Amino acid sequence: DETITFQAAKRGQLLYPGREHAGKLTVWPIGDLDPAYDIGREVVLEKEDVAALLPPRAKDSHKGDHGRGLLVAGSLGYMGAASMSAAAALRAGCGLLTVATPGNLIPMLAGVREAMTCPLSDGDALDETSRQRLEERFPQATAVAVGPGLGTSPAARALVEAVLLSGKPAVLDADGLNLLASDPALLKLLHPNLILTPHPGEMARLTGRSIHDISVRPVEAATEFAASHNCVLLLKGATSVIAAPDGAITYNLAGNPGLAKGGSGDVLTGILLALLCQGLAPYDAARAGAYLLGLSADMALELLRERALIAGDVIGAIRCTLEALDGKC
Repeated sequence: DETITFQAAKRGQLLYPGREHAGKLTVWPIGDLDPAYDIGREVVLEKEDVAALLPPRAKDSHKGDHGRGLLVAGSLGYMGAASMSAAAALRAGCGLLTVATPGNLIPMLAGVREAMTCPLSDGDALDETSRQRLEERFPQATAVAVGPGLGTSPAARALVEAVLLSGKPAVLDADGLNLLASDPALLKLLHPNLILTPHPGEMARLTGRSIHDISVRPVEAATEFAASHNCVLLLKGATSVIAAPDGAITYNLAGNPGLAKGGSGDVLTGILLALLCQGLAPYDAARAGAYLLGLSADMALELLRERALIAGDVIGAIRCTLEALDGKC
């Protein structure tokens, strides 16, 4: 029912199957340790840690102060991924968001009214003009996310390459990861401004290991990849492992089995894009994003505070505001 562990949490208490048998975990300090025992490299993320990464916004800030996000997502049959990722980016506080997707599919984003759009082609699919159209948007972008519902065509591969070569803070997920796994040349373009967000299956494809090996040794898989490819790796799971290139590790315990369904990863991508846009370093953005996704909606909104307000909410509140002025609400 409850485990008391001394000085620091242990991996076996944080990862499954051990976590299932630990119950409520309490860490009990027993005094200063010899500096040789560096327990600060592996930490468990808590609410206070995330709150410190999301300070209140300045009263006189404007939309440009909170970043310009560029989301490269969507293809025929998979526009839901682009819509969910875009909505999450706006809710998590991105100041301005542009969704880059095939031109004929833009009407399918009508439900995300606050987002701007960039047609990457004149038809239903990406084409040879798509890369140039995307690259024209890089100078204005604070950060980029690529992959949700994008597909794995040669034109999609060209977009991933362009994002990597731009050097912008970026998130690679879903088809972005699938393209990365299938092309060693793209792996050579990874850099410290990147966050990769694979689940165990995608991680297996990236590393050539089995899914079983990834599942039983997630810390080793994440840290080895982050160090060898000089990027931030967020390995999703019941306990998510976030690894930095320098060897730092964060465990995220927030979440529940309800997240084990299609669309959760797209939402995470949007949250991460928003946090990068607001100036968080990739490792901090990955840590905070994983925690926010895992929290209940109420707790996440409490932490996001004014970041979660979007223009559509204001439209919906106008009537009640006017009625309140008249004493009717």
